[in-house]
Amino acid sequence: FYLANRMRLLSSRKVYSSSSGQVYRMLTVALLLGSKFLDDNTFQNKSWSEVSNIPVAELNAMELDWLFAFEWKIHDRIHDEHDGFSSWLSHWN
Repeated sequence: FYLANRMRLLSSRKVYSSSSGQVYRMLTVALLLGSKFLDDNTFQNKSWSEVSNIPVAELNAMELDWLFAFEWKIHDRIHDEHDGFSSWLSHWN
């Protein structure tokens, strides 16, 4: 959900890059945010960095960028979508 939502935001601003490296970074941040949302005792960004091979500073910057873009409301955004999977699929496409 976070990945599709973020891709939609970037596409509407015409700043989305579809390179495989960019998609990989975006997927990593989406998983990182989802993990932190679902579990209070989660991996630190250092662990995500080791697994993904993305520098910690870059992960921190991307995470902060996403949180500002989502206005720090990562819970509310899920409930804003009224049509569930079909909305996710259209954003993905």
